[in-house]
Amino acid sequence: MKYSPTRKLYYENAYTGEFNATVISSKLTPDGVIEIITDATVFFPEAGGQSADTGILGNLKVTDVRINNDGVITHYCAAPDAPESIPAAGEQVKGSIDWQRRHSFMQHHTAEHIFSGLVNSRFGYDNVGFHLSDHICTMDYNGVLSEADVSELERECSEWIYKNVPVSCYFPAQDELDMLAYRCKGELAPPVRIVEIEGVDVCACCAPHVKSAGEIGILKVLEANAYKGGTRLTIVSGRKALCDYQNRFRLLGQCKNLLSSEADVLPERIQGIVDANNNLRHELDKLNEKMLMSDISTISRDEENAILFSVSVAAKAMRSTVNTLMEQHRGICGVFSGTDKEGYEFILGSKNIDMRNVSMMMKKDLTAKCGGSDRMIQGRTGASRDVITKKLKDYTAESTCSA
Repeated sequence: MKYSPTRKLYYENAYTGEFNATVISSKLTPDGVIEIITDATVFFPEAGGQSADTGILGNLKVTDVRINNDGVITHYCAAPDAPESIPAAGEQVKGSIDWQRRHSFMQHHTAEHIFSGLVNSRFGYDNVGFHLSDHICTMDYNGVLSEADVSELERECSEWIYKNVPVSCYFPAQDELDMLAYRCKGELAPPVRIVEIEGVDVCACCAPHVKSAGEIGILKVLEANAYKGGTRLTIVSGRKALCDYQNRFRLLGQCKNLLSSEADVLPERIQGIVDANNNLRHELDKLNEKMLMSDISTISRDEENAILFSVSVAAKAMRSTVNTLMEQHRGICGVFSGTDKEGYEFILGSKNIDMRNVSMMMKKDLTAKCGGSDRMIQGRTGASRDVITKKLKDYTAESTCSA
């Protein structure tokens, strides 16, 4: 059935958190989701890269909201314990959104417009991707931004926030729109909604925004990465920026206490610990390699297989030891590094047995993840030492019988 477009109350006032409306349609889907269409709503649907509002409609929890090409908005609700609480067509319902979440989205989206407007005016790059959800806000640009560029853009964006310039959202008449220079990702069907941030940006956008830039509070770039030939930025704004700062300050305090150091010398202290750890690891690797080489002499040359186990040994030492063992034994030779509890990394080799077959058998019998050539394989298994040793003997015996 075709319905009339839903009245979008979030366009009339983005700060309205509650509303009353008439149910046009409601149904329970086979997968247990209730779909409700009302004549009006403050719930913003998923659109423009922004996640949908959540909240309550009647006695139901709204988990998603979507809009179709005809402008009809559907609320997707979790199925209630009592089916009679599902409102029927013609009933009046009260709805309310998660206002703090909505306002956070408004802060982030307006911050993105300021930043993208500056990127466009200074570098000529377009915003070709935007994603705003509970967990992340990312912006993609079709050009490369250096670390210095991002830092300067962040500073300039903050200056516009401090100026508290007004933010206007409106639907211009077609003749006015034709004369207007505005950012847009592609051809848009009328009516086109414009978001104008005085002095810094004019852009087509369907989402709710704050009334003035100062309401954003702060914009902080958390990450800048190369992405599809351009740049992807991850930002945080408003309340989330405060929470992020508080969390980072708490972590910094913990590091200061653990290392008994002031913040400005923490990088030097941490680098010293990393260097010392690397030196100790290097010395340990050399000792383990010596122990492996010593263990080689304890294995009789009459043994077909030659398998050594070590708690910790570097891959280079493992490979060197396996090569030495292969010169002395005709069966499967190998080194396993780890414990029965944590599992083992391994390198195995043989001059006479096709290790690709061994790899397939280990995947089946020992749930190993491994691969390699006909001469040598490497990988990881969670099997115990006793099971590993027995299976490798079985594989050697099977290969000998086959030959």
